[in-house]
Amino acid sequence: GFLLYMVRRSKKKVEGEYKMNFVKKQKVTLVAILASTMFVLLSGFAFAQTLNDAWKAGDIYLENEKQGETSYEAKFSSWDIAGKDIELQYEKDTEVTFSYETDAKRGNLCFSVYERRGEGIKELKEICESKKGSFTVTLKANEEYVLNISGLKVKDGFVKVNWQEK
Repeated sequence: GFLLYMVRRSKKKVEGEYKMNFVKKQKVTLVAILASTMFVLLSGFAFAQTLNDAWKAGDIYLENEKQGETSYEAKFSSWDIAGKDIELQYEKDTEVTFSYETDAKRGNLCFSVYERRGEGIKELKEICESKKGSFTVTLKANEEYVLNISGLKVKDGFVKVNWQEK
């Protein structure tokens, strides 16, 4: 912006250049300086947002968390990479239907059910692409299962999950 101002103020005449009066020169210079300033401010804001996202990476910021026998709900401001595990175990083979709902402002949460096998796991079902839905899984007797809720750079919202035995 400053360089443009200095070029406009110089009195050297270039061939083919038409004369602008002093007021028009000032207006053009002022617009150029304001545009440059806005660009710098917007770039700074984007950079600050990126730093904020990097700072919160890998964390969950839950606000109102409630877990019942067959339900879980929470509000969150940020959910990135980390998961929320809910342990499940039944005394007999059971078919369980999970219903979920979220209103995340950016991104989607993933809902998955997996079986723990010593140090490893076996995933039974995973859903990541919708904000509301349900899925059914058959769980074997006396096995350890986990309902996992996770997200990647998900912002501001709530999550609600209910499960029902059949």
